[in-house]
Amino acid sequence: MKKFVVRVFAALCMFPVGAIAQDTTFHEIGLNATPFVNQYLNLGAGTNFVASPYMLTYEYRFGCMGGRFGIGATATKNTTNPVNDKPTEPALHSTSNTMNLRLGVVLYKDLSKRWSLKYGVDGVFSQSATKNWTVVSDLFGQEITSTTSNKNWRAGGAPFIFAQWHITDHFSLGTEVMAVVTVGNDVTKVTNTAFPEFDTSQKSSSVNFTIDPPTALFFIFRF
Repeated sequence: MKKFVVRVFAALCMFPVGAIAQDTTFHEIGLNATPFVNQYLNLGAGTNFVASPYMLTYEYRFGCMGGRFGIGATATKNTTNPVNDKPTEPALHSTSNTMNLRLGVVLYKDLSKRWSLKYGVDGVFSQSATKNWTVVSDLFGQEITSTTSNKNWRAGGAPFIFAQWHITDHFSLGTEVMAVVTVGNDVTKVTNTAFPEFDTSQKSSSVNFTIDPPTALFFIFRF
């Protein structure tokens, strides 16, 4: 471990010289294998576990630099109906969806035949939406819907260092650490069809900074 840390530090110091000297071309497709590893190898994840939102990545190297792209998306929908379908008891509904995108520039440094580092910066964008609502019938049989919804987006930049272990010429494992700086906007709405005069809408903006540790494992295929 100490030897690897020393190599990483040396690569950082000598990066400008090493990066310019390289000249090659390849394509890489990466698959975020963290869910697979956690489920089948039972490594566990603490309450502070941070998972990379990018499930699929693509990278193209041309000469001493390259470009990369990442995407991740999730969507869920749930419905809980009242017991015995009683109209006076509420039916609970919820939906949520998220999307994460990144597009960046990559520079390269070979540490050895099996180890390499990548450096660069990504432009990042994410958006998510959640909606929870209940539907219940009043004494006159009219449906009353109460809804709480939230929409937000984040955009910014993320410098990164990506460590890669080349098992073969065409397959490797990788992980990365990122410093993410974003600005964002949130909108929360609360509505009720029976009392529309009490509907509310709240907007807020924010500046966010996080350091994502190297907890994600990527399976990387080169061709």
